[in-house]
Amino acid sequence: MDGCYSVSNYVCDNANTFFVTVPHKTKIKLGRAAKFEEIRDDGFPVYYFNFLAYGQLGARLDNHKTLTNYIGRVENVYEVVRTQGNAILKLKLENLSGTMIETTFWDEAANSFDKEVIEALPSPVIVAITSMKVTQYLGNLQLTATPASYIYINPTIPEAVAMAADSFSLLGLSNDIIKTLYSRYNTKKGAQFTCKASLVSIDASKGWFYKACHECRKKLQKRGNTLACEDHDQVAKPNNLFFITAHIADETAQAKIVFFDAAARMLFQTDCNTLIDHHGYTDLYTLPAPLTILIGQPKIIQFRFARFCRPGAKDFVADAVFEDIVSPEKETKAFQERLTTSPITPASAETKHHQMKSVQKQLFQTSSEDSLDQTDGKSVKKQKKCVDAANVNNKTRVGSRGKDKKYD
Repeated sequence: MDGCYSVSNYVCDNANTFFVTVPHKTKIKLGRAAKFEEIRDDGFPVYYFNFLAYGQLGARLDNHKTLTNYIGRVENVYEVVRTQGNAILKLKLENLSGTMIETTFWDEAANSFDKEVIEALPSPVIVAITSMKVTQYLGNLQLTATPASYIYINPTIPEAVAMAADSFSLLGLSNDIIKTLYSRYNTKKGAQFTCKASLVSIDASKGWFYKACHECRKKLQKRGNTLACEDHDQVAKPNNLFFITAHIADETAQAKIVFFDAAARMLFQTDCNTLIDHHGYTDLYTLPAPLTILIGQPKIIQFRFARFCRPGAKDFVADAVFEDIVSPEKETKAFQERLTTSPITPASAETKHHQMKSVQKQLFQTSSEDSLDQTDGKSVKKQKKCVDAANVNNKTRVGSRGKDKKYD
């Protein structure tokens, strides 16, 4: 059900008065009579959040009529502990002003959360957490999960982009320059670098995507009139994944870099299947217009040297892409203003959504998400897990991604 749907034959009822996940007086109930009709996806926001700033949490202390959404940078992930048969996971989050808050998740969420995966992700890791209770422990505010709580890891929303960009300044992450990195090629293999650079060109001579297996994400091979995976046999519908060869440049030099699917989705803020299946960009060797508009725009890119290069080459592989830091002070002020204004409406969310020029279609789900390093022609699979679902948004349409649904 990867698409957007118009819903009819639903029933409206008064919203719950306790543990409310969305501040709305009405809720929609979907029964057997409800009908779903797939419609064109013209830019529906993938996420809807109504974040509270840290300074607003005190008003909801031990008042759980309305549950709380919060966003922060992951400062620490504690080991899961077990007390009286219950699994307890604690995350420490930092907001833009540097204030820390602990969050607590129980049982299923605690058991399914993979600490090693989070620690393996490039810094900063931004999480949005939903439907939390505001409580207090030893005089300090904390957020405690409810059965409706979910964790979104690195969601592609303006607030997360601003926080990630500002974190480069807060964390003191270095801004490497390409020219000096070449001189460190032999001593820095495997090390990760951070560089402010612009996309100079994209080389589509060998294609800009490949058809992959849904299970292992390896490239599919032709078998007669069908496509097959060497490990999972024939595949009825391939999974289209980005494979972008490009050149980036800063003020000192140019460099060749490869963006595999995970990094390319961060760069283009859309997924490959959407461009091909919904927008008709099916030509392997013709770049879609939404990709070419990014040429010349500065980005913050985290990358490393490719492990396998042609003799004499010193190519890079991108790990993550963030928006350029225009002004940390300006970003911080703008983000804090967004947090202290009235709740985001569907209309304003869609406006921000279009200002980002393209839509992120890939929703991180409970199922594993793979990031690949295929510089040797083979897949190296890294499992990325997160507890994820869509929050409720009150309109008369429904968007769905995989197993999760947004009920409007």
